[in-house]
Amino acid sequence: MKKLILKGVIICSAVAVIGLLLFFNHFNKTAVSAIGLTPVTDQQVADAVAGGQTYLFNNFTDQGAGLGGYWNDSSSPLAATASAVAALIETGMYKAPVNPGDLDYRPLIDKGIIYIKSFYKDPATGGDGGIYNYSWTYENGLSLVALCLYDGAHTQGAAYSQMIQNAVNSLIAGQAANGAAGGCDSYDGGWTYSAQTPGSCGGADLSNTQFATMGLYYGSRYLGQDIKGSAWATALLGFLTRDQSQFDGDAANVGAFSYYPGTTSFLAGTMTGGGLWSLAMIGEDQNPMVAKAVTWFNNHYMWNGVPGDSGAYYYFVFAMSKGLTGTIGSGATVGTNAWVQDLKDTLVTNKTDVTPATIPASNYWYSGAGLDPQQFTTTAWMLMSLAFADINIEGTQKFLAEDPASDTPDLNKGLVTLESTAPVTINAAMRGNIARAAKAKEITLPVGSFDFTLNNVKKPDGSNGGTTVLSIKVPDGAFDKNNPDGFLDNNGVLKKGLKWFKIEGGSWNGQANILIEADIPTKTIKVTLTDGGPEDRLPDGSQGPVDGKVVDPGAPGFDSGEAAATSTTSTTSADNKNAFPQASCFIATAAFGSAMAPDVVLLQQFRDHWLLTNAPGRAFVNFYYRVSPPMAAYIAGHEGLRTATRVALTPMIFGIKHPLATVVMMFFLILAAAAVYRRRKA
Repeated sequence: MKKLILKGVIICSAVAVIGLLLFFNHFNKTAVSAIGLTPVTDQQVADAVAGGQTYLFNNFTDQGAGLGGYWNDSSSPLAATASAVAALIETGMYKAPVNPGDLDYRPLIDKGIIYIKSFYKDPATGGDGGIYNYSWTYENGLSLVALCLYDGAHTQGAAYSQMIQNAVNSLIAGQAANGAAGGCDSYDGGWTYSAQTPGSCGGADLSNTQFATMGLYYGSRYLGQDIKGSAWATALLGFLTRDQSQFDGDAANVGAFSYYPGTTSFLAGTMTGGGLWSLAMIGEDQNPMVAKAVTWFNNHYMWNGVPGDSGAYYYFVFAMSKGLTGTIGSGATVGTNAWVQDLKDTLVTNKTDVTPATIPASNYWYSGAGLDPQQFTTTAWMLMSLAFADINIEGTQKFLAEDPASDTPDLNKGLVTLESTAPVTINAAMRGNIARAAKAKEITLPVGSFDFTLNNVKKPDGSNGGTTVLSIKVPDGAFDKNNPDGFLDNNGVLKKGLKWFKIEGGSWNGQANILIEADIPTKTIKVTLTDGGPEDRLPDGSQGPVDGKVVDPGAPGFDSGEAAATSTTSTTSADNKNAFPQASCFIATAAFGSAMAPDVVLLQQFRDHWLLTNAPGRAFVNFYYRVSPPMAAYIAGHEGLRTATRVALTPMIFGIKHPLATVVMMFFLILAAAAVYRRRKA
């Protein structure tokens, strides 16, 4: 065992030396701040989110029993109400209060939905199926977002679903040139302020188009309808392509989007963010257009103003935060800029605290710019922006873009969305590589692996120990029957041996005791997880506590060696007590006690962004995964060894956090060593 421990120490030291050398070799890519603000803490961000939620709670207008209620932004109470409802659901507030004195947002959300539904134009009574008052496209799109988020569990009944279907149909019918032979030139595929008669050329702009796309994205997913490759999405891609490509010969603006093709009007970060977000929503997050747009933003990078233009500041923040989350992801950088941290720094700095102070404290966001919405809508948009971009904010959905260092098969690459049903929320969501553990040749993990925490997993009586379903919306390619690395065989039938895979003893192993289904029409994997169940494990492999949370890194996949093929698995409760923690950095997880410990997450990110992006780094990681699991298992069971390992990893962690200081220290150590050597030689 002493030899085993010594080998572990040597490996940790090698990790530090090799990793730091690779890190310094690529130091010019290190994320830095470009906006000059002091980095805010996670607690400050959480306080700002809570303050925004309280502000919305305190400013709700209740119309009385059965009449609903709203948020009264005078420019559009309907848009404000739809935005507020969506923001409160997305930030996890549709739940019973946890502590005495906590605010209960559920009645406000319920009444907000009643108010939104009151604007439904029912085709049965001569309406066009839309949900709007003043602004057909803008309000229709936002209303669909709120309604679809509200009924994530599909419990509202057939009439509710039909309302969403009719609203989706109305937006598709109102798309510029929809169904017209020859189209409308540059406007074809977009939307403007009002519905367009099929074949008309009344115009289109990217601002309205973004909101129409949001409504169609949420509505189509709610209804289980394809987006990528649909007629409306294909036409929209053409609109976006024409809008961006007009700047291909303009060195200063190549990659940008403007208000509509053929104009430089509103050429700014606002429209570029809207273009990115629209591409993500129609499944084009891997399109080369994304890289062009991100490069433009890097060349004009800022969060304390609108790059390339003035006005519509919070509209820009809203669009760009969603666009970047859906295309490059929260863990990526824009050039050398840590965009998520810069976003958080800016929004915490820019919030306005309500005075005199309320209890709980409240704050809001508002610019007063002519094209920005009023404070209720703006506050809701900033809550959604933070919920999208910051993995630490609890929400009912998390968008996980493809990592450039991913080892996911090419045909399966793309945006993945994790979704829960309120009151269950998700945070700490990240994507992981398949190579984080050994894999038998019979096992295929089509879309890689995922780390996440589920919160508020309760039984019907409100006690801990509940069960919930996590939905994983995967890229379309993963359900293509012509894709050998997908979930379907060449007949379009689900492959045999579908399971939820976890890391045990350093290898991916299928879990026969976890219920998993594949919803082929919606291209969604649904896995049933239990608080304190066999899938909820502590770092030492023991059963996790019954605490209302499920910490469950894992991966959907199949084992071709399985004899029985089903879209679900047995629900027996066999438990593997020898399971090793589901972490990608085995020794670090054993030392720090959790795969979600800040220093372990830092090392995982270092591995993904620095080691796995080059051949020497990948070779070292493969070697590490072969030899480290048994050492880590032994270390996890001995507190003294855990402490010693944490000490051994400290130099590497310090070097990642403080690279410049480490370079300086190494320089002086080399000088000191050289001086000692010369004195001894003399």
